[in-house]
Amino acid sequence: DGAGSVGVKDSAESLRSIYREERRETALQICSFLLFAMVFLGLLFLLSSSVVLYYKISADKSEELDRAALLMRIGVTFREYKKDLALRLGILFFSPLLFGGAFGLFLINEVISVSAAAYAGYLMKRVFLVFTVFVLWNFLMYSSLRRKIMREILL
Repeated sequence: DGAGSVGVKDSAESLRSIYREERRETALQICSFLLFAMVFLGLLFLLSSSVVLYYKISADKSEELDRAALLMRIGVTFREYKKDLALRLGILFFSPLLFGGAFGLFLINEVISVSAAAYAGYLMKRVFLVFTVFVLWNFLMYSSLRRKIMREILL
């Protein structure tokens, strides 16, 4: 007798209407997991790529010192060399951000607007926050490497 009433309750529970708030909560849980996974993998990839770039350029420091000595021998001033170095390092560090970041933000915006239209603004704010953190991280790596090379040249 008790087992029969449980079955009736379960079937009655499955027939009740789903409220908007429950639907939003379910969508937010799904989107939160997807956002976490995308952010984690994206940060892992972006941080590792900037660290690899930093160490590759840092390892080629002797070539850069030879280039600086050659340029200064033919009459390039230290100020001109400093501008040239800043430009070349800036292109290496920030062109992937410009092209890849813009394309990635566009794709993420499209996915979010299709799958979680109700939370698109909330999720895009989080994505922009992560992108901003990565831009700052890249700027720190760029500044550090530029200072390191300049210090080597002055010695």
